[in-house]
Amino acid sequence: APADMRVSYDNRYLYVSNFGGGTVQQYDIANPLEPRLVDEVALPHPNM
Repeated sequence: APADMRVSYDNRYLYVSNFGGGTVQQYDIANPLEPRLVDEVALPHPNM
């Protein structure tokens, strides 16, 4: 499930952090009608 979303200052990319999946995804939103997943990075789970 998405935990947080941020749009880049140039309004070209959307960054989504996924709480359950432990990933951050980068979407190209230059064309808002056709968003495209550009990259996905897995983050290690912190020891709490």
